[in-house]
Amino acid sequence: VRQVVTLRSAGGWHVESSIGAIVAFWDHESLRIESDAWRVGQTSPTMTIALLALATLTALSLAWRGAVHEKRLGATWLASVTALQVLSPMLSPQFMVWLAPAAAVAWVQGPPWPSLLAACATALTVLLMRGYDALLAGEPWAISLVVVRNLVLLLTFLAAAAAVLGGNAPRTKAKRPR
Repeated sequence: VRQVVTLRSAGGWHVESSIGAIVAFWDHESLRIESDAWRVGQTSPTMTIALLALATLTALSLAWRGAVHEKRLGATWLASVTALQVLSPMLSPQFMVWLAPAAAVAWVQGPPWPSLLAACATALTVLLMRGYDALLAGEPWAISLVVVRNLVLLLTFLAAAAAVLGGNAPRTKAKRPR
């Protein structure tokens, strides 16, 4: 269990994670392959576990409030997933796939902002994949692209959490009088 929770006891931040992208600006020289991922800087198993605990608590709290009390499945799902992504020491491009179904449901229920932000984060990830070699070379524009994508993910989380915590009823089709 410890190996799973600590990502095989990896000692660095994944270069695409929220913290890893910022570390890469100042410490790109530490870039290396560790536990099958590009990592920078140093972290500890304690920090990894603490972030997982915070992400899990945040995701579960939002899930309880949003799905059970507010009936906002889309925004709840999107807020929970982005909480895990933003706080994770590992954030691979394929993790963006987790956003698509949540964003689709959130779009139908409204408001549209969390879904639009999720689409922007996904689009930025596609751009990043086109220039991944530049990221590994430490090109400032590529690292900036990761930071911007992660900020958009954070905004996605905040918008989805606001939709959950705001308590506004989800959009429904208007019923015509008979």
